[in-house]
Amino acid sequence: MATPPDFTAGQVLTAAQMNDIGLWQITSAVLSGSSVSINNCFSADFNYYRIFARSIVTGTADIRFQLRAGGSNLTSAVYSHAAFEVRNTGTSGVAGFGSSLTQAVLYTAGSGASVSSFVLDIYNPFQTLITNATGQFVRIDPAGAFFAYGMTGFTFSNTASADGFTLSLSANSFGGDNEVIVYGYRD
Repeated sequence: MATPPDFTAGQVLTAAQMNDIGLWQITSAVLSGSSVSINNCFSADFNYYRIFARSIVTGTADIRFQLRAGGSNLTSAVYSHAAFEVRNTGTSGVAGFGSSLTQAVLYTAGSGASVSSFVLDIYNPFQTLITNATGQFVRIDPAGAFFAYGMTGFTFSNTASADGFTLSLSANSFGGDNEVIVYGYRD
């Protein structure tokens, strides 16, 4: 028998083999407009989630994040966030921070147009616990003026159970050949 995840067509898999698989794709979406909500992607099936976002054209807008429950954004003023970036131009610094906010800012675009991608790990969003997230992002200026790498994170200190999230821009509309993919993973 092949070793998972190298399955053979028609092979019957045991529960143990299936449970050994790390990431399970839950859903994917293309971002359009200035705000996109992804509902019912968090559940009791997983405690941890990874969100991949690629090729997001943001212009000069900030990328914002809100948890959702039952189709509505969780907007209590309990988000705290921080982001830091380093640019190939030799500059570095804070790319956004704040506390007691109604949403988390994953990172600020700053000056100049940018295309970005990010990975965000979210811990316990469905459980009635404080939800934390950590991630990394890259941003480039399509004209070649800069490349930036950064780290981001946030805490949602309300213990509400979340089953989805909203990504939004502070201005403009999402563009580019983008995609967001949500995975669940085991401890």
